[in-house]
Amino acid sequence: MSFTHLRPYFRDRIRTVGGLTEWTTGLNTDNIPSTILQGAFHIEISGFNQIKQNQDCLDASGEVTIKLFAKGAKDPLKAVDWTIAKGQAVLEEVLKATNRLTQPSIKNVMLKSFTPAPYSPSDDNDVELRMVFEVQLVLTIPRGV
Repeated sequence: MSFTHLRPYFRDRIRTVGGLTEWTTGLNTDNIPSTILQGAFHIEISGFNQIKQNQDCLDASGEVTIKLFAKGAKDPLKAVDWTIAKGQAVLEEVLKATNRLTQPSIKNVMLKSFTPAPYSPSDDNDVELRMVFEVQLVLTIPRGV
């Protein structure tokens, strides 16, 4: 496995929950159109560091952030509750042992934080739920000839 397999792992887990659509624009989530904000999600991979290394493998640990979005113009509290419920369903799929411990190189996935907040500082009706996971990987290092 490599770092490129992280996004598909999280994407597949999120898709099993249903009712969510991936926002695939790079790293910026500030420009999601309001017409597709409800049920949008974004996966961000960042900050991996080496734990240890030998001749054949590298152990690394880093963060994967999942953001879920909901519109709350008519009922902001309902949007908060919706993101929390969807977030919990995603969390359960991501942390389910039969999912996370059966991947080729993922050693473990642990929740670091689960934080609902306003999507925009100027408008607290729309909600962004940010879930940060710590992921531990074992990457195989190719041997030279």
